[in-house]
Amino acid sequence: ISRMTLHKSRQEVSPSPHHHEQVAVQHLAEVLPDRAPFHLFALKDFVEPSGRRYEIDAIVVAPRAVFLIEIKGHPAHFKGDSVDWDVQWNDGRRPITIANPVNLTNTKAKVLGSALERRLGTVDRPHVQALVFLSDTAASIDSAHNADFCVVTRHNLVRALVDGAFPGATSRVATNVIDTPRGARIVDALR
Repeated sequence: ISRMTLHKSRQEVSPSPHHHEQVAVQHLAEVLPDRAPFHLFALKDFVEPSGRRYEIDAIVVAPRAVFLIEIKGHPAHFKGDSVDWDVQWNDGRRPITIANPVNLTNTKAKVLGSALERRLGTVDRPHVQALVFLSDTAASIDSAHNADFCVVTRHNLVRALVDGAFPGATSRVATNVIDTPRGARIVDALR
């Protein structure tokens, strides 16, 4: 049986000025199994060949996919659809509407997937899966209108990363296999 809490040698984490990101990344490290192929990269910038820069909150190399994770630390309930989310604050603040962050996270995942294909080749390219992690302990999301597709909370984060089971998971996640040697090649390509 694997112990939880990812060993420091399997973590490459840059500092963040945002407390909620630090807490969320620490939580990721604490819940990931300490075994191959699991590896955590966090709080990195990624530059595509065109020069466009993307901020990446976290990347987890896991047995079913490379997960590109956008962290949202709002203590709130989210509802909406695949385009917009209504944020209903738990402290009673006035609700706001934001763009569903899965859309930008999907774009980042596609860019990262293309970069990995350039480095690893078509055959060894892993599936890069976008996930939004609602990291606050009180965060929740309404499942109506697909608002929760590719979104996890602390309640289903481990199942998503270990088993590839989350709302909106596709067969690509279920059939993708990243074993220890392939995981090591992916980690090297991400450095």
